[in-house]
Amino acid sequence: MARADTGVETRIGAYADEAGETMFEHGTMVTQPFRVFVDLRDQHGKVRSVYALDQNELPLLEFHDIEEKTRAVLFMKADDTPNLVFLNKNRNVGFAVGLTAEGTPGVVLGDLAGQQRVGIGVKQDSTATVSLTDSKGRTRMELSVD
Repeated sequence: MARADTGVETRIGAYADEAGETMFEHGTMVTQPFRVFVDLRDQHGKVRSVYALDQNELPLLEFHDIEEKTRAVLFMKADDTPNLVFLNKNRNVGFAVGLTAEGTPGVVLGDLAGQQRVGIGVKQDSTATVSLTDSKGRTRMELSVD
């Protein structure tokens, strides 16, 4: 473990696969597929941020609240598209923004239960779309403008 002058602790640790075999340990790659992570801890030892490569070697960055719950995640999907998700205290999606594989943007607003309620996006043909969804997940209104 290394401690920066700021008092924030940085740790490179180990991840295990589902069978419990170590895939990456203390900065040394092991021959199996791996997941690498670095976590940043505050002066009380609580994890506040995690930078990782997942099992497919795709990067992600997590931000945690004081209770060490994940509240925001910036990640790349397998098609190399960036996405940003904000989670509420129950770990439900409240806000998400990202790009499709074609490069078109999309925004999702969720309710407290994580149900998508508002969707905003631009389709490949440049049509702007706003959709509103009820609490049962049914689209109740959609507006599209080219």
